[in-house]
Amino acid sequence: LRCAVPSWRNDLAIAQDLIEEIARIHGYDAIEPTPPRASLAPVSKPASLVLADRARDALKAIGLSEIRLLPALLPEELDALRLPSDHELRRAVRLENPMQGMGSLLCPTLLPGLLRTARRNLSRQVGSVRIFEVARVFLARGSGELPEEPLRAAALVTRGERASLWESVTPAPVFFEAKGIAEALFAELGVGATFHARSDAPWLHPGASGELRRGSRVLCRLGELHPEVASGFEISPPCAVLEVDLAALLESRQAVAQVREV
Repeated sequence: LRCAVPSWRNDLAIAQDLIEEIARIHGYDAIEPTPPRASLAPVSKPASLVLADRARDALKAIGLSEIRLLPALLPEELDALRLPSDHELRRAVRLENPMQGMGSLLCPTLLPGLLRTARRNLSRQVGSVRIFEVARVFLARGSGELPEEPLRAAALVTRGERASLWESVTPAPVFFEAKGIAEALFAELGVGATFHARSDAPWLHPGASGELRRGSRVLCRLGELHPEVASGFEISPPCAVLEVDLAALLESRQAVAQVREV
C-alpha cells in the first residue's frame, strides 16, 4: 500500500502505526488469534539476583526491616560522610535533570539513604531503628562511559532507650550488634571471612570499627558512626552501620561446611 497521512494525524509515523489503524478499523475481535511460533527455552536466574534475594532473606530473618529508596543523594551528604576529595566514593554520577526534591547525584553508597531514613524515623519518636537496603550503587568511569553498578547491601541499627527504669543490665555497645549482623549474613550466604579490628572508612568511629576480609580483599566495613557524621545527619542515639560489597562477595563465594550432631 502507498498511503498518504492526513496532516492532522501526526501520531502516524511508521508502518506499524498504519497496521494498527487497519486492525482498529477492521476490528480487533475479528482477527483470529494464533499461538506464537517461537519456542520457549528454560532460563536460569542470574547469580547476582539470587545472591541479592538471599541477602534480603537473611537480613529480614535477623530482624531488620527492608527499605527501598530512590538512588539519588545531595552532594552535601557525601561531605557529611567526611569523605576526602580523592576518595573513591567521590566518583558520583551527576544527573542532568534531577527530579524535584531528589538529589542531583546517583548514589555511590547506600549509607546516606539509611542515615536519612533513620533521622526521619527518630524525629517521629521511633524507639530504635533497624533497617537495611540491597541495591546497586553507581560509580562514574571516564567521560562518555557508562558507570559501574556494583551490588551492595547496607544495614543500620540504633540503640533505643532502656525499656524500664529498673533495668540493671547495661546493653552491649551497638558495634557488637552490627558485627553480629554481618557475621550472620556471611554465614547464611556461605562465605568465609576474617574479622580485622579498625577500618579506614572516614564515616566510622576509629575506636569501634572493623572489616571482614577474604585475603586482602575487604568484603564489609562496619562499626559505630563517627560522632561528626552522626551530628551531620542529626542522629543522637548510638548508631552502627555496615556495608557489604555483594559484587566482590559473589566473586569470592565459597561454601562453608557446617557439621552438627544428629
